[in-house]
Amino acid sequence: MKTLDASTRDRILAVASTVFYQKGLSGARMQEIADLAGINKAMLHYYFKSKEQLFDTVFQQALGQFLGGIGQVLNGEAALPAKIEQYVAYTTSALAETPSLAAFIVHELQQHPERLSNQFSDSRLINLDDFRQQLADANTRYQEPNAAEHFFANMVALCVYPVLAQPLLSRLLRQNEAQYRRFLRERAAHITQLLLGQL
Repeated sequence: MKTLDASTRDRILAVASTVFYQKGLSGARMQEIADLAGINKAMLHYYFKSKEQLFDTVFQQALGQFLGGIGQVLNGEAALPAKIEQYVAYTTSALAETPSLAAFIVHELQQHPERLSNQFSDSRLINLDDFRQQLADANTRYQEPNAAEHFFANMVALCVYPVLAQPLLSRLLRQNEAQYRRFLRERAAHITQLLLGQL
């Protein structure tokens, strides 16, 4: 019986990630993924029985890595200003490296919100309790109901929205792809300054 080779599996997942990020589940073709991975379609199906299984693996891996990085920051021991700076730096750099990741995750969660259940089955992944307490300690206004939640939602939106809105914003700002990527990198400092000013 054949054994699964980890390097081949990793190559398939890397190629499939690129294809799924760009085309989604419906637009991707197993033959294209096999060709790009340098294997035949039968071999691809040996590793992943169906396109849906491959897609789910890619999605859970992408979401897990992204949320895992956020969790490390928010669950960490850093003081609040440093934590905010680390969150902005991590989120903006992760999305700038793979701009299609944000759209891929958001689209799939809109279509299939149940996909989050696997990621949040362990509440230790992202626990906002300490972050809420740090905000409340920094400023009494964050002791008001939902005040800390609004701050966190603003923090997420400031980092994610410009990536999701690139097709619109790049045209409005009259920037080509390279210029817009530079704009996204520059935004980290602006976002951090804005958020720290709210403490």
